[in-house]
Amino acid sequence: MITLLKIAAVLLAGAMRLALVSLHWRRGLTAENLSSKLDLGGIRAIVRVNGEVKANPLGREAIDNQLQTLAWLANALHRYGRRLQARQRIMTGSFTKPMPIAQGDIFQTDFSDIAMVTASFA
Repeated sequence: MITLLKIAAVLLAGAMRLALVSLHWRRGLTAENLSSKLDLGGIRAIVRVNGEVKANPLGREAIDNQLQTLAWLANALHRYGRRLQARQRIMTGSFTKPMPIAQGDIFQTDFSDIAMVTASFA
């Protein structure tokens, strides 16, 4: 059985580093020491584009626990003799709707007191 803690460790340790321009953990957090009691639904994502706040959603407004969705997928695939593959990219949802990106844009998202992600587009 796939557990939420296993999903969190894989998701945060692998996929995020590959997909993001920069990731800055707060409070000494790392992918390896995140608590299994982390309330993903309680995380607020403040999205700024070129310094202007464009979105300010709470995680549970999109889906209460994305890791439950991923665990469901892994277990459903198992019933059909299939499994998730190493390094496979899976998106269980998003805090926000897609936003247009223009050359020179800088996106910065603060995830509560957990981490900040910055991406710039040249």
